[in-house]
Amino acid sequence: MILNQSNTEVLTIISQNPIGLNTADIFKRLVETYKDSAITTPSEVSKVIWTLRGKAYITSLEDGKKKTHKITRAGEIALNADSDERLELAIVADMAGTELVPVDSKPIPATPLIPVTESLLPALLLPPARLSFTFEELEDLVGERIQDFNSLKAVDLTGAVSVAKQAGYTVLDPDDDLHAPFITIINIMETNSSHPGITHKELKINTLQNLINLLSDDISTVLGEIVTNLNQLEGLPA
Repeated sequence: MILNQSNTEVLTIISQNPIGLNTADIFKRLVETYKDSAITTPSEVSKVIWTLRGKAYITSLEDGKKKTHKITRAGEIALNADSDERLELAIVADMAGTELVPVDSKPIPATPLIPVTESLLPALLLPPARLSFTFEELEDLVGERIQDFNSLKAVDLTGAVSVAKQAGYTVLDPDDDLHAPFITIINIMETNSSHPGITHKELKINTLQNLINLLSDDISTVLGEIVTNLNQLEGLPA
């Protein structure tokens, strides 16, 4: 599990209140929501908050004499991943009782047919499989997925290219007239990575080498990788 039960409970309570909650309010709502919670005192809530803040899942701001705790984007991601994992485990646990019986390769001896009367049907019919989820739990799950989708739509990609370049990546913009042809070349090479060879190999490599000396460093880096890949291919007769 990404989070233990106490962390999940406290982070869930905080996530349900975007404006933030202080420790006392968190404990009050936690007791009302989780009847079987292992947290029984406000001091235990403080320990969990300290752990969550250390992982950058929440932030704490001074509000007069009390601190207000709010969930961060990292906390939302962790909580969603934890919910998914718990859901998968619940589904597996529900289905664990129904196991497939291996087919015996030996022939099964014929047995006389037993007539089935209407009175025997209730005992013979298997009850329909059910997942142990309440309507409220499913409604909460759907609501979380809608929030995730809306969050993805609201992602601001401004500066993403700069961040990627600072991390050492070469970034090509498909809307840039200079970058677009090289993106096409790379895509074709990836698609045909198992190609047995190329024609006019030396001419193509020399052409790319000349372009490397004329273009910017980031484009030259990509062209250099293309030259390396071309050198690995066998030259074919024209």
